Amino acid sequence: MEPYESDNESIDSDDEKLEKLEKLFKFQDYINNPKTKKLLENDHLEKFSISAERDICKLYSNIKKYCQGRQSSVLQFDNSSKGIGEIVGLTYKHIIKNYSLQLFFDNPELAQPLIREYEDKKK
Repeated sequence: MEPYESDNESIDSDDEKLEKLEKLFKFQDYINNPKTKKLLENDHLEKFSISAERDICKLYSNIKKYCQGRQSSVLQFDNSSKGIGEIVGLTYKHIIKNYSLQLFFDNPELAQPLIREYEDKKK
């Protein structure tokens, strides 16, 4: 029986799919599968971009305006604000990445690579 099929061979509801994902797989299973790991990484990066990156860019711009108003030379040569990308990249590199499985709970079909791997191991 497929993980997403019930005994009567009909397609399970989203709640049933979610229950099976929670029952069959642990966090480490998602991390160990290259495709689901990539989805987790992309989801985390997107959330970081929406929240922290926006704040970093705003702070950088405020500091740059302050420096220009004070005739400070700290950011004088950063005319195109390339420093923002460097600061964002450095920050992301050093944060603790707490991945959320909510992506798979909201969209169980994204766990297909993990399900296929599970089925292949069963054979």
